[in-house]
Parts: sequence; structure tokens; C-alpha cells
Amino acid sequence: MPVAPTTEASASTPPTERILAAQKALIAEGPTPGTLIEQSTGSGKSVFNLSGLTDKQKLIGLVINCDGPGGWSAGISSEQGISGSGDCSPTNHGSMTFAPADPAEVSSVTVDVPAGTTFWITIYSNRQLAYDSIY
Repeated sequence: MPVAPTTEASASTPPTERILAAQKALIAEGPTPGTLIEQSTGSGKSVFNLSGLTDKQKLIGLVINCDGPGGWSAGISSEQGISGSGDCSPTNHGSMTFAPADPAEVSSVTVDVPAGTTFWITIYSNRQLAYDSIY
């Protein structure tokens, strides 16, 4: 479940503010900057409700960090059942980009990490596929 960001961190984990700022910077850079939807921290399984996506927003993405053993998994609500996963790291960002057939039908992003593991997440949308401009 989502929890309010805090400044507490272990000796090997950067402060929450630094992790979320680095995630935000990642979506602001590159050939097609994203639009921030939400930033949060939490543990266990959490659902983030989305609203207001338009047909011009072709992608839904996330950048995630987590501390602890194991990994993270994430998925979007849609008929397609799009999901993915990665290893936990408080310093190396994991990321996913979902390209649903109809972004307006996506109502939530679900994230799951092992019990006792904290995650930091930035959810964003994007108006253009990065490779649209190449072809």
C-alpha cells in the first residue's frame, strides 16, 4: 500500500527525495519527455489509480527503485494483461513502458514487492513512442 514519502533511509539507500528526484529527471530527459502522473513510496502490493489519460498519450511508464532482496513486478489494468518485473536496487532504476491498445481504458498500475521491501515509484505518460520519429 502507498505510504507518505519520508526522509529516512538505511546507510546504503539514498534519501527518498533524492530517489524520486532522480526518477523524475529520467522521465524529463530524452527525445520524448514524459508527463508525470504520480510519485510515491510504499511496500508490499500497491495499486495506483490513473485518471484523465487521453488517446494522445500512447504510453504509460514507470521508473522504480526498491530496497531489499528479491524483485518487483508491475502491471496495468487492461484487457491485455501487460506486466513485467525486475530486480530490486535502491540505486539502479528499473523501468517499464506499457503501450496499451487504448490508453484511456487503463485505470490503474499495480506494483508488488516482497514483504519488508520498500519501493519508490514514478508513474508517467507519454504522447509519443520513442521510435515513432525514426520511421
